[in-house]
Amino acid sequence: MTTTELDPVFASGLRDALVAHVEGTARLRRRWSWGLGLGLLAGTGVLAGGVAVAATLLSAPGGTVNVSLGAPVTVTRTGTGTVALGSPPAGTTGISWALTCLSAGSFTFTGPGGAIVTCGAGSHSSDVQPLRPGQTSITVATGPSVSWKLQAEYVKTVATPFGVNAKGETYGVPKDLNGTPDLQEAPLSAGVPGGYLTTKQLDCASGGDVANPTQAIAWDKFSEHTNTVIPVYKIDGSTVIGSYVVGPTGPGVRTVPLSTIAKRFCTSTRTPSTTVVIPNVVGEPEAMAASTLEALGLVAQETYASSPAVPQGALVAETPSPGAKAPKGALVVLTVSTGPPTGS
Repeated sequence: MTTTELDPVFASGLRDALVAHVEGTARLRRRWSWGLGLGLLAGTGVLAGGVAVAATLLSAPGGTVNVSLGAPVTVTRTGTGTVALGSPPAGTTGISWALTCLSAGSFTFTGPGGAIVTCGAGSHSSDVQPLRPGQTSITVATGPSVSWKLQAEYVKTVATPFGVNAKGETYGVPKDLNGTPDLQEAPLSAGVPGGYLTTKQLDCASGGDVANPTQAIAWDKFSEHTNTVIPVYKIDGSTVIGSYVVGPTGPGVRTVPLSTIAKRFCTSTRTPSTTVVIPNVVGEPEAMAASTLEALGLVAQETYASSPAVPQGALVAETPSPGAKAPKGALVVLTVSTGPPTGS
């Protein structure tokens, strides 16, 4: 068995990124502080290092790959040793290494981003650590009788291109080297592997579209106990295949459709008026129905009524009726069931 321990800052970013993608427990909620006229992200976030590693592991468009810049150096040693790699080629960003533990022990790779590896005989471990200024070697510290084999080489980390759908929208994972695509891969917690969130809607739902300090203060208060449902699309950026919740979860937290957020805090999600066909959302849960309408550019307005037949929280009716045509931005009134009438 091999155990690799990254430096605390880097490990924190990697852990958060992998949890968000694999376990799906992360929920975005952006809190704003304002200074010098600029909005600064002051809430939960994932470090760039963690995102880069997660993107590489998931091999998504926009992720990163490490390109070899020369022949690897392979050595076999016992005890602490330094492996000389020569002068790094132009453009080098890191050192990629692969360790084979020839005997059981603990190994420490010195320098920023260096890992600690604990393994048994015959185990393997690998990593890429950043190249520090003037570095021409890599040092492995271990016990005097512990044997190991190391292959190391200089690499350059580059971003893979985003994909482009039929509408010309880019898709993939956000990356510092690449910017942000129009469609971002949805976390697996959305329950729709291969689904995408639009960057504009995600930014709106997480508080990234506030325009001034007054709105920022209102957003912090509003989003303290509120989360937002946004659509999950196919790669075409149009077909809705699910939904995703952005914001806090737990007792006392209410869920609202994106339209509720957009009307107060967002500008980037507003769409030019064109005609759309109103979908049939009768029977759907309130948040899901409102999210479906919002994905088409319609604005949902909820009203409530008792119903002996429709479960509480589901749609009893909608106006205009399903199949009617309306311009984008039109209001659709959703009648939400409050359950059976009192006393029934």
